[in-house]
Amino acid sequence: MSHVTQVYRDRDGDRLVIEAGGVIQVNAGGHIVGPTGAPATAIADATGGTTTDAEARAALNAVLAALRAVGIVASA
Repeated sequence: MSHVTQVYRDRDGDRLVIEAGGVIQVNAGGHIVGPTGAPATAIADATGGTTTDAEARAALNAVLAALRAVGIVASA
């Protein structure tokens, strides 16, 4: 029986490839960092504005929460 790797480095080694079905898991305390070596700076939750759109605000805040949860964006 053969095994097909779903997450691997490309031939040049400068890119991580994730094939269909592949997963990269970030455990508690783990982070995804950019060129500075740190998560992106904190982004405040959506508030204020002249027109209140609760559904859009809730969706945006959910995206921000997901990015914070995996360490892509620092917590506010």
